[in-house]
Amino acid sequence: AALSLQSAARSFLANSRITRMSKSHVVLKHTCEINPDCQEVLAQTYGNCNFSDILSLDLTRQTFYCTTHKKMCNVPQRTDASRPVCIFFSAMGLRQGTNAVGFATHQAYYERVAPHQDVIIVENVPEYQENTVMGCLPGGNRVWRMKSIRLDPGVLGLPTARARVFMIIYKYNKVQWNPKFHLETLTEHLCSQVVMSAESYFWKSTTCLLLTEHFKERNLRDYHKLCPGLMVMDLSQYPKNGRGRGNTVDGCMCTLTTSSGRIYGEAKHRVLHGEELLSTHVLPVTATQARKAGAPKLALGTIKDTSQAKMAGNAMSVPCIGLIIMAAIMGLERV
Repeated sequence: AALSLQSAARSFLANSRITRMSKSHVVLKHTCEINPDCQEVLAQTYGNCNFSDILSLDLTRQTFYCTTHKKMCNVPQRTDASRPVCIFFSAMGLRQGTNAVGFATHQAYYERVAPHQDVIIVENVPEYQENTVMGCLPGGNRVWRMKSIRLDPGVLGLPTARARVFMIIYKYNKVQWNPKFHLETLTEHLCSQVVMSAESYFWKSTTCLLLTEHFKERNLRDYHKLCPGLMVMDLSQYPKNGRGRGNTVDGCMCTLTTSSGRIYGEAKHRVLHGEELLSTHVLPVTATQARKAGAPKLALGTIKDTSQAKMAGNAMSVPCIGLIIMAAIMGLERV
């Protein structure tokens, strides 16, 4: 998202005949990810070998091919950090909140990053409360201020449901929010009508990933009976148990989870490929998408389709986080 904004800014300034621009406006300083497949993709896509040890994470892999040094590099040894914390807050998850063991992961992150940052941007499920974050930050409300908004990709014209809360947290003695700039106003300016549907994400020319007879006979039949009229349906969930999920009433893709590896399309008679699932977040997985996005194509390498599906279920919407980054750039001013 940051690299796409950088690319767009360069194009704008070039068209404005302002040609003196630095090549390092966006610097990726550290990568930190619980999922080992995601960590490998980060390393190979952005060529960044600076694994800053903000958290103690078990990446399981001891080495990876670093595109910066063109060789196998070591990953620092770390301990287990449990599961992603969002599952403990999500209405679709375990709902243990701050009592979950995995919440220590976020507490450690806030405590370690806070002394080094004047601005922190947080994305999480809507149930993730503002006071949860403030309670973890050293100094709390005495040191930090926050702007937050609930945002869904559909607001920006994307046929994908993924409501999330976005928080811009800043040290008010270092930076302040311009009172004339309103986050909601920026969002309204960027609102767009959805013109595609969930079926638009079946863009790959592939005949693989067809359903087995097991799913055809049981789950798909239940969907047709209990949830008629759906364009896409999540066959990892069971409508017979009241947990069936498919496209929204306005035709958008349902919110993906880490178990959404069997999103079936009625028109194509197959499930979504991992790359198609990643593209629902506007993550560039082809050269054409990368060129339009102004950011590198994801180096998925040998990452299996099932792993790509899990990555998509735990990913952020690039346009949404891009809007928040742009809002932080426009709204915050140095004291």
